[in-house]
This record gives sequence, structure tokens and C-alpha cells, in this order.
Amino acid sequence: MAMASKTRHRIITGNDALSRTGVIPSGVLRTAGVLCSFTELKPENAIALARGNTAKVHGLKEGVIE
Repeated sequence: MAMASKTRHRIITGNDALSRTGVIPSGVLRTAGVLCSFTELKPENAIALARGNTAKVHGLKEGVIE
């Protein structure tokens, strides 16, 4: 739905559960992979959703590539 309505800037990708490796960033990468598998989202855009959008919401300078 967000893909069709061009509101990708509102999608935040995250993970608050332990992944199978016990590392949270691994879970975020897995979620990005699932998004790419089930939608037309490109991998580089999935990473941007996981890093840039999340950083903007929390007011962080880290995680944004300009």
C-alpha cells in the first residue's frame, strides 16, 4: 500500500527481537530482505528505509547518507 501511494518516506524498518544469531542488526537486514522479496522494493531502498527513515524519526544524525 505504501509503495503504491508513494509514501515510502513514512516506512520505518526495525526489529526489537533477537534474531537467530542473537544480533539485532541481523534481524533488520532480514526484514529488509523480506520486504524486497514480497514487493518491488530494491535492496538499496530497503536499507534506506531501515537507516535513513528511522534516523529521521528519532532525530539522529547517524545512519543518514547525504
